[in-house]
Amino acid sequence: MLSSLGLESAAVLDDASFFPSTRETREPEGIPTAYIAATFAPASGAMNRNDYHRHMARLLDLAHEQLQLPIILIPHVSTIGEKDGDQESHAAIARLVITNDIRVLEQKPAAETAVLTGDAELIITSRYHPVIFGLAGGVPVLPVAVDYYGEVRIGGALENWGLAPTLRSLRHLGEDADTKWASSIIEARDDIRQHLKEQGQQLRRFHALWWDHVADVLKGSTTERAYPQLPAPDPRLAARLEGSASTTADRLNASNETAIGLLAQHGDWLQGLDELEQHVHEPHSLTGFTAYAHVMTRLHKSRKVAAWARKALTGGK
Repeated sequence: MLSSLGLESAAVLDDASFFPSTRETREPEGIPTAYIAATFAPASGAMNRNDYHRHMARLLDLAHEQLQLPIILIPHVSTIGEKDGDQESHAAIARLVITNDIRVLEQKPAAETAVLTGDAELIITSRYHPVIFGLAGGVPVLPVAVDYYGEVRIGGALENWGLAPTLRSLRHLGEDADTKWASSIIEARDDIRQHLKEQGQQLRRFHALWWDHVADVLKGSTTERAYPQLPAPDPRLAARLEGSASTTADRLNASNETAIGLLAQHGDWLQGLDELEQHVHEPHSLTGFTAYAHVMTRLHKSRKVAAWARKALTGGK
């Protein structure tokens, strides 16, 4: 499509970078001057949903313990009035957080959400756009990818700003790993803010030039002009933050994500089969011998498939 418009393919920033907004949108909500913003999607990748909620709650507690700031949970994707999507995840995570200084917000319009996210002192998120708003706003981010798709999207955004080493996947998180990673970013937050400010000046200029160029082409301009090039980030801060990287997990890819997911869910799968089998044995659930025999046959086949999958993925262990 770019070629048909006379535009070359090029590495650019997400179009939501430097989202235009006004900070006045936060005043009616009574949001404190300084706070930790967090957004968590329902998706938990290969991790059990309860474990995912527990890990995210721990990250919030670690940040609150070190910064002594209130926590604001800001949904980015949910149905207004339904309390689903991010709001549902936030309610579950908020119940596990130790501190009482936490607030779960309703879904807000995009402009208000962008301001509330980008005006925080620290952002903790498993979603992509909070990372985009945070980086452009000069806010340190604790970014968590729940799957390979998240690693590619969030990792790419961080790489444009020279902060790729700050990304973690759910596989990397554990009690000690959480503390080391979160602390390294929180302790370096002043340096991260300065780094983002300096990078932001270059990236904002590039972003404006690129979209001016696109606008000129769409208007039919035939004037020759050089394509702007995405500036290379200063690597010095990234090199310092490399020390907090996990050495216990290989980089995720699409194939091993599937394997990890099947193994992680194996126990839940069998537990679900047990519960179904118990339900089938209850007198009120039987509608006839034929139906009963059919269900039991399916259960037996499902158990064989589960056992085969586990054996194949673990090399027979």
